[in-house]
Amino acid sequence: MLINGLIIALKILLGLSIFLWLVATLALWFFQEKFIFFPPSASETYQPTAYQPYNIQFNFNQQRLNGWYIEKNKEWPVIIYFGGNASDVGQLLRIFDQQFEANLLLLQYRGYGKSSGKPSQKALFEDALAEYDWLIEHHHFKPEKIFLIGQSLGTGVATYLASQRQVQAVILITPYASIRYIAAQQHPLFPVKLLLRHPFNSVDLAPHIKVPLLALLAEQDHIIPRANSLQLHQAWGGEKDQPIIINNSTHLNILQAPAYQKIRQFIKRLSR
Repeated sequence: MLINGLIIALKILLGLSIFLWLVATLALWFFQEKFIFFPPSASETYQPTAYQPYNIQFNFNQQRLNGWYIEKNKEWPVIIYFGGNASDVGQLLRIFDQQFEANLLLLQYRGYGKSSGKPSQKALFEDALAEYDWLIEHHHFKPEKIFLIGQSLGTGVATYLASQRQVQAVILITPYASIRYIAAQQHPLFPVKLLLRHPFNSVDLAPHIKVPLLALLAEQDHIIPRANSLQLHQAWGGEKDQPIIINNSTHLNILQAPAYQKIRQFIKRLSR
């Protein structure tokens, strides 16, 4: 009787475990955007007085996207910046304006700040192409003037854009090879590689990109494993130096004085 009771209890426990696993798997499928994108609400942003206009509304792909364009000097390079999964890029305007002798274009992702729509890999890729094309068509910058900066999630967007359009160089801050691989490591009990709709597989695009790369890694990055970042760096098809490790930095605070100095030096060396 005791053995039979144990067998029944084990069957119930196994059945409950399978049920909970199925529920968790379905939750990962239906709510995965909640684990990838963390849109901030609209906030007050820096308003540069020397260069106007600065705030623009893009109408891309039937969506209204909020962004900032600062044109300082057409002879200077232009930076297109793609932020992290919780970034309010408007909050970086003051710093970027002060740190770089460059024209600036920063766009809120769909669903971020005052931008409409919902974020997804497809949406972010489409909007990045439209953003680049807007800069070329309306402001007539030559591709060799364009530098892409991507941070965290935005490194996947910058990598995709560099694989589709001509640019001078790419700067990736805390990059990843693939969100799919990171998610699989974080959730080993689930078939993440099959479930994920937003894999951001930069490592598959990197070998086909022939422009120079600057990669900045945080000394203490507890979000993106260094091996994953190095995998992307190794796969890059263009000129590249060794990745630069920013000392005393984490994934969230890597943008500090040494990082800006390295970025400025890189842009100055390659500017035409």
